[in-house]
Amino acid sequence: MSNNKQFSESEISDYRKAFSQFDKSGEGKITFEEFIALLLSIKDEEDLRKAFRNFDTDGDGVISMEEAHQAIESYGVDIPKTEVDAQFYKADVDGDGFVSYKEFTTMLDGLRSKVNK
Repeated sequence: MSNNKQFSESEISDYRKAFSQFDKSGEGKITFEEFIALLLSIKDEEDLRKAFRNFDTDGDGVISMEEAHQAIESYGVDIPKTEVDAQFYKADVDGDGFVSYKEFTTMLDGLRSKVNK
């Protein structure tokens, strides 16, 4: 099942603006910490769902390990694959090999609480 997403010019502009705010070095890549800050800056429910759908490239409602790796790479996040794996396993609370939207938002809520301490 292929999910070829077409973003509007407005969405592309918004993503570029958000990315540039977090790309402190201006190299077109962001660190894992900058990527987490970008995700944590998303407050609106619809924007959270859009972020989730950007990871869920096949549109099946869950994020696979492969999709997580592809998304991280496409965002230009400078992070070792082993770290992506570790974060994925932490997010996959039920251990089914996929991250659901609920697990995704629970992970972000957990990260927010750590950052806000």
